[in-house]
Amino acid sequence: MCLNYFLIVCVPGTQTINESKTNHFFTFCCVPVSSHEYPFYGKIRTMKKYILFILILIAIFYSSGQTYEEQSLIPDLKRWLPEKPFNGVLASLQISYWGQIVSIEERGYYQFIEFLIRKSAHIVTFGVVAVSIFIITKRYLLSFIITVGIAAIDEYHQSLTGGRTPSIQDVFLDTFGAFLALFIIYLIRYFQLHKKSRLFKQT
Repeated sequence: MCLNYFLIVCVPGTQTINESKTNHFFTFCCVPVSSHEYPFYGKIRTMKKYILFILILIAIFYSSGQTYEEQSLIPDLKRWLPEKPFNGVLASLQISYWGQIVSIEERGYYQFIEFLIRKSAHIVTFGVVAVSIFIITKRYLLSFIITVGIAAIDEYHQSLTGGRTPSIQDVFLDTFGAFLALFIIYLIRYFQLHKKSRLFKQT
């Protein structure tokens, strides 16, 4: 497949107003470039697909290598939320998490907020991982399997870190995040294709 790119070319020029005055100017134009003629630009396009994936992997590896004390959000939450907003509403929530009841009454306000943030981060982070892999592979099942594998490796890495314990429950959260993200991509692509086919039939 021949991919086309555009180079921004700056062309200098002059315009004579009169004998004593001349304007100098630059003209910018887009020049189409074929990836067959300049394969370097095709390589740049391919490399861009891996950037998000690599950055996410680095962030995950760095995060799972930190101790709980280094990762704790409690000091920041106490500074950001000194008035404990929505304490009354949140106090009525009780979350059953794999046989354990997680609530403000059981853990305290700031620990409960931290729990919500951490578990939401699992879903969002591995959803982004799945999307970044899909950008590279364009395969739903392959992207899902690789993401689940990364989630399992991440939990194993945590087991090597002091003060951290691996959790199969977190792998399930990561798996749900990957499935949700890929399902959203599927729906978007499906409706886009359906819309294009409908417009094609109308024409």
